[in-house]
Amino acid sequence: MGGIKETCKKHGKESLRVGGKILRVDLTSGSIHYEKTGKYVPRFIGGLGIGLKIMWDEAGPKVKPYDPENFLMFAAGPLTGTWAPSAGRTTVISKSPVTYPVNHITHGSFGGHFGAELKMAGYDLIVIRGKARDPVYLSVKDEKVYIRKALNIWGTDSFQAQKLIIEREGDLQAKCAVIGQVGERCSFIASIISETGHANGQYGFGGVMGSKNLKGIVVRGTGSVRISVPYDKIQDVYQNQWKPLLNHGGSVVPGKGTWKAGSSDICWEGNPGRPVIGEVKAQEMNRTGLRCNASFEMPTSRYHVKNDGCFGCVFNCFSYVRMEGLPYNIPPGGQMMCQQFGSYFAQHSWDFKKLRVSGQAVFAGKQLADMYSVNSVEMRNIRNLLVYLKNGHGKLTSLQRKELDSLPWETEKTEENGLPFIWDLTNKLARADYREENLWGLLSRGVVRAACSLGVYEDIYNGIDPKYGLVFTNNGIAAHFAPRVSPVIALLWMMENRDPNRHDLSNISDCERALNRRGEITEKLFKYKGITGPGETGNHLNPGTIFFTKWILTRGILKNSLTLCDWVFPNYLSPFKERDYCGDLSLESKIYSAVTGHQVEMEELDRLAEGIWHLQRALTIRDWQTRDMRGAKGYRAGGMGDPGGDFRGHDNLAALYFKHPARFYWAGRKYRFPPLDRQKYEEAKTMLYRQMGWDHNGAPTRKTLESFNLKEVADELELSGLSGD
Repeated sequence: MGGIKETCKKHGKESLRVGGKILRVDLTSGSIHYEKTGKYVPRFIGGLGIGLKIMWDEAGPKVKPYDPENFLMFAAGPLTGTWAPSAGRTTVISKSPVTYPVNHITHGSFGGHFGAELKMAGYDLIVIRGKARDPVYLSVKDEKVYIRKALNIWGTDSFQAQKLIIEREGDLQAKCAVIGQVGERCSFIASIISETGHANGQYGFGGVMGSKNLKGIVVRGTGSVRISVPYDKIQDVYQNQWKPLLNHGGSVVPGKGTWKAGSSDICWEGNPGRPVIGEVKAQEMNRTGLRCNASFEMPTSRYHVKNDGCFGCVFNCFSYVRMEGLPYNIPPGGQMMCQQFGSYFAQHSWDFKKLRVSGQAVFAGKQLADMYSVNSVEMRNIRNLLVYLKNGHGKLTSLQRKELDSLPWETEKTEENGLPFIWDLTNKLARADYREENLWGLLSRGVVRAACSLGVYEDIYNGIDPKYGLVFTNNGIAAHFAPRVSPVIALLWMMENRDPNRHDLSNISDCERALNRRGEITEKLFKYKGITGPGETGNHLNPGTIFFTKWILTRGILKNSLTLCDWVFPNYLSPFKERDYCGDLSLESKIYSAVTGHQVEMEELDRLAEGIWHLQRALTIRDWQTRDMRGAKGYRAGGMGDPGGDFRGHDNLAALYFKHPARFYWAGRKYRFPPLDRQKYEEAKTMLYRQMGWDHNGAPTRKTLESFNLKEVADELELSGLSGD
């Protein structure tokens, strides 16, 4: 790391620079105590790594998502709240109520400023356990931590709740993470909301929050995060070397041309006078975010007020939208990004012009999802399922059929584009009880479990008419970034126990395409051919795609442990010809070393992250109670609600991906990808298992676990009969 090493050595301290404390709260007893972070670092890096270790040590496989004994953790990383670029995310760890068929420990994240406030208050994690007798919220201001009554806040939406909590705390700079009415009802599809658009949505953690009678958390930090190298000592390197790379490495880069926001006819529609955006050059750091508004021609573009982002963001991917006169008293302003458009669409398509979708309907649907704290991606699948049921499919009771018919279907094709439908559906979900067998109770358990109860799961699993846009993977999570498009995406969906939506692949493939250099830059960076390139489909499997899958899995763990933005890291691409357009894959270690004073090369940091990945795998095996993660033909379940069956184990996809081609629209173009080849993917899994140091069925061996200093994990797996061969 050259000069960076010398700078760190000169200005650093011997101790690792982290917030220093873990805040532990037991809502049942009301106890609050602190624990030093030092016992977990640098071995588990921070953020996700620490959270998974606590789960392994203290949350056994029999703990259910809504048991008071289940943990709910909000984790910042060692880079959060520092000058490190795009280190503003907060990782959330818990046992998910929505994963299927087994409820397993997983994680998600959200952006904004919550994590930075947490670090400036002196904490690396908040670890919550227990259940309050009455509704409460947690107040954290530096060393002052209180469990406050929230009876007058319970029942409000997430926007109102944040306003009321901040008013009560008397500090406008405080940041909140809260739930709305859907979370209060312990819905499996409830999200956690911060500000007006930052959501932790896919894993039902809002329902976990509601099960603890926890309306929200408010954090205010008035201190500062100690760092090894002050910003003024590294400013030149940061501004002239790192930031130009990070500003131009994301999938928003190409836009309507290489590193441009758009051509001369692309204007900033939401601003008076419609100023022309035009080209954004590599050196124009203060204009980089303009690309995000122009690179997607969304229905809300004309209402775009400004770009918005998280703490320390380098290009601000969020759009702050404002629409006056929305119906149903929906607030006129809010933050949004691409995935939040999912709350509106009845079909799985991004061809907005084809669907003739109004900007008002799209934004209002997004606002409702965030206000009520319902996962907007799941909301799309719910609508698709309802359309499928409405067309005569499924085994509904007379009451369920009556409930289905009660929705305002006639408004779907009106000028309001189905907004009354979304309004009515969201309100029904906000009043639903997941324990009941009515239609709304079933939907509150998530689309997959609802489909099982309504007799259409096997239909969807094997593939229905694609016009319904109703797809999911084997882990019960609403699917996007289709597996048939790329072998890397397919393998990520198989291996991960969560939504593996990362921009690792799209970032580099989009930028290579913009440069007309498909496959060239990945070959230079990784020394493998065929990771990306012409003719790539879901069956384009080779040693390069296997290597890259493992690499992405490891770097994903690293990002959620540090914590870093998925759109910005890793840094594949450079806007500079003198670098041959290649980025710097070691930026994470350089920044980590400068911030913490813990000097590591990238290989060592990657190895620490790989160890955390093995720990996550061990947790999934323990939750599923089987070491057969492959789950191929003849798979026998380990229990915990898993029914078993051919190719129904964890490391699989729904059968539809192997039976039917993918057809969809994107940005006005039609695409078709062939079905996946089952035999090729069984061979690919074997190759990936071998690279990971796992046995034939995907379980880490003792040798592998001990090589990553995880002997205690190997011992417990062996004692339970779950260790790899």
